[in-house]
Amino acid sequence: MAPTRQLKSQKSIQGAVLLLIVSVLVLGSAALFLGTQNLNRADLNRRDTVTRDLQKAKQSLIAFATNYADDHIDGGAGYGHFPCPDTDNDGIPDFPACPFLEAGRLVTHWTTSAGKAQELYPYAQESSRQFWYVTSPEFSTHSTSIVNPDTIAELTVDGIGDVVAVIVDPGPPLSGQTRPSDDVEDYLEGDNADGDENFVTSVDGEFNDRLIFITREEVMPLVEIRVLYYVLHQLEAIFADRGYLPYASLLGDIDDADSVLACVPQINSGFLPVDIDQALPGCDIGAATNFGAWVKSNRWHHHIYYHVDDNCDHEATCVPTSNTLEVTIDDELRERQSFMVAFFGEVIDALGQDRSNPVLPHLPQDYLDSPLSGDTSAGNEVRYEFFPIDAVNNDRALSCQLTGAPCS
Repeated sequence: MAPTRQLKSQKSIQGAVLLLIVSVLVLGSAALFLGTQNLNRADLNRRDTVTRDLQKAKQSLIAFATNYADDHIDGGAGYGHFPCPDTDNDGIPDFPACPFLEAGRLVTHWTTSAGKAQELYPYAQESSRQFWYVTSPEFSTHSTSIVNPDTIAELTVDGIGDVVAVIVDPGPPLSGQTRPSDDVEDYLEGDNADGDENFVTSVDGEFNDRLIFITREEVMPLVEIRVLYYVLHQLEAIFADRGYLPYASLLGDIDDADSVLACVPQINSGFLPVDIDQALPGCDIGAATNFGAWVKSNRWHHHIYYHVDDNCDHEATCVPTSNTLEVTIDDELRERQSFMVAFFGEVIDALGQDRSNPVLPHLPQDYLDSPLSGDTSAGNEVRYEFFPIDAVNNDRALSCQLTGAPCS
């Protein structure tokens, strides 16, 4: 009986050892799995944080561009300009990087023309977490290029063109990258580090850049509205100072600068006049209430239609009685308006618009999309109508009755 008991004991021991080995393997696998899950969770949390920060940085840059003229009203650049990159890691824009295609870190702050410090976006300051950034040279604050709806951006991302700015999270350092450094190759990889206008979201080999970008299509509609409100309030200030509004300039070929700058007496509708400090009746408003120099230098007036009511021009009382201006914006009828300004979009071929006719002045229908543009068939009223943006409507308009509440 003893050998049998011994054999059974050995089998029990072997079974216990096998069970222990299996348990160890199971526990080890579980620990490895849990460790992997924790690593994945940490990586996912970091990716989520980076995604949120990139989005915040993008929105901060768009806000910078749409408010730039407020902080730099005398700088000449105007709305729609983006800051230069920070190439020496001090947090502020470095102007030598503009207007060239030089990547740097995303700026954290800048100083306004009035000497006030402004913060762009407070993100992590560790060098491994700082975003890198480049802007299309045409849209930089120190570019001599004109920024208006006709300006085309130079950057591309994965072949997508007309990109105004790119923001990149460099990720942890890869092999061959030494940090901290001011060399872009120590942070970015592949096409993102070669100093040209093309950026990518992936390449063969080691690569951990994550980027977000801003297209012209995303930012320019916001800039256009911001410019339109600026013009609205400047006209309101002109009236408050002078007691009347200026006449318009002639609608005409924008390649002929002289024909689209000057205020013309007795012309109530046309392009926004930017040369209005003239010794002419209805145009002598004085430089103190003129438009900022950036309006003219960036040719925004080539894109703004202006109509002043007969009762508000040249030393008038601006109390609409007859020949009143009537404006409908998105189905809201606004009667007895003092003036109206509108951004007209690109030519819509389906409407037969022609802006190259050498005969001046052009017709309102060549610029505005509604067949009611400048309509006087109702009698005393001059009527305009603006619809929501769609395939055959790309105008945006604002109007104001100066005898009522402040323009808004």
